[in-house]
Amino acid sequence: LPPLASNFVGGGGCAVIAWATIYPLDTAKSNIQAGGGSTSVAKQLLRLYKEKGMLGWYAGLGAGLTRAFLANGGGMAIYSLIQKALSSPKLQDDL
Repeated sequence: LPPLASNFVGGGGCAVIAWATIYPLDTAKSNIQAGGGSTSVAKQLLRLYKEKGMLGWYAGLGAGLTRAFLANGGGMAIYSLIQKALSSPKLQDDL
């Protein structure tokens, strides 16, 4: 892959791994914020598991991972472009 695409895919891929790992905790947090009973993350996870099984922990995962991939991949691609622009010899001569 070209460097820009590699940065995009790398940033997006890392974000997907991170979000897939912590998504159940984020789901519990969202339920707490919505006023869904207990303010304990552990109790929220247990309630979701009893009501919907493990799939309840991952409700909305596809949309969340898509957002994470695009946002973080884009961020890494833009970061690499800015880093390259700021380290160019022409810019160093102007300073």
